[in-house]
Amino acid sequence: MSNVTKVSFLPDRRLPSALLDANEFRELTEYQRQAFNSRLRYIEEISVRIFEWPHSPESGGKEMLGGLELDVLINVGISEGHDNDRVISSWLIHHSWTIGISPGSLHRCLSEDLLNAFDISVPALTSNILVLQEWFIKQAEALRLLLTAFYEAKTFTQVMASYVAIDIVLAQLLAVCYRGRLNPKLS
Repeated sequence: MSNVTKVSFLPDRRLPSALLDANEFRELTEYQRQAFNSRLRYIEEISVRIFEWPHSPESGGKEMLGGLELDVLINVGISEGHDNDRVISSWLIHHSWTIGISPGSLHRCLSEDLLNAFDISVPALTSNILVLQEWFIKQAEALRLLLTAFYEAKTFTQVMASYVAIDIVLAQLLAVCYRGRLNPKLS
């Protein structure tokens, strides 16, 4: 039996019309649009891996956190370099695509449940594996809710609110993965 995570049950989702019709998205190259869509698909795969973690051979923690750290780093584009003709960074999207949208407007697009996900306390540095798994599963649930909000968005502001929020959750995941390297309780 293979240790490869199966993600075939993930739905094929179309990008929302509010994004497809936006000048910002239409100005991307075909490669950049495909990369944008692939990035979202990869985030769904990351959430699946987190949900499967307690049942995986990597359930000890150190291996799982290492793999998750790499997945998130790849996803946020750190390994992509600075080839602007092929890659569009999340920072550039956050900065330039939201320039005409107030933070209050973005905030109002997110449900109370999603906003609360940002405030889930980070586990203590020396948390045991069960505490870490519980925290990561809550973050994966937040990712799934945010991805659903993204794909169901009716306005460009809703698209951008969920996109920025997805990156907030990814940053939180990455920070806890880094902290795991200092956790003597992980095998």
